[in-house]
Amino acid sequence: MSGEYKPFHQVVAHSLERTMRRFGLRYRESDGPAVYEEIPGWGPYPGVSEALRRLAEEYPLVIVTNSDDVHAKRLSENLQAPFEVVISAEEMGVYKPRLRAFEYTLDKLGVTPDEIVHVSASPKYDLRSAADMGIKNKVYVDRGFEHDEHWLGYQRITDIADIPVLFGLPRP
Repeated sequence: MSGEYKPFHQVVAHSLERTMRRFGLRYRESDGPAVYEEIPGWGPYPGVSEALRRLAEEYPLVIVTNSDDVHAKRLSENLQAPFEVVISAEEMGVYKPRLRAFEYTLDKLGVTPDEIVHVSASPKYDLRSAADMGIKNKVYVDRGFEHDEHWLGYQRITDIADIPVLFGLPRP
């Protein structure tokens, strides 16, 4: 997601087209919009909503997503957690992992890198940039899709239920 900002529906369609062609599959112009329309219906991984609700009892939650405003709103609703701030790529005019996305977030929240904890399932698209921005407190939710990049200095967990525990909250 480098280069100039493009609307999310175009990013989805272009990514799908490239992927289908890579695997020798036929891409139709209607495929991209069809996938784009399905994205808001995707639910969270098991346990995510409960862990976020528990965490929100003690800490303000912010979501920064590589989607547009419409999808960001639906994503936050699907997570069923009380986010205080929802920030989309459309709002920022840039996609993560661009540092400008992280700068925008810190500016909007009025915080410094040492005042937040960045939680992500992607070292590539989030945690590398967070480290570059000086964010010391990072959590990697390892779902087995990316390589562990421990040198980035994060806490690694494999179960989302462990996030509240990392913050000192008791297990349910």
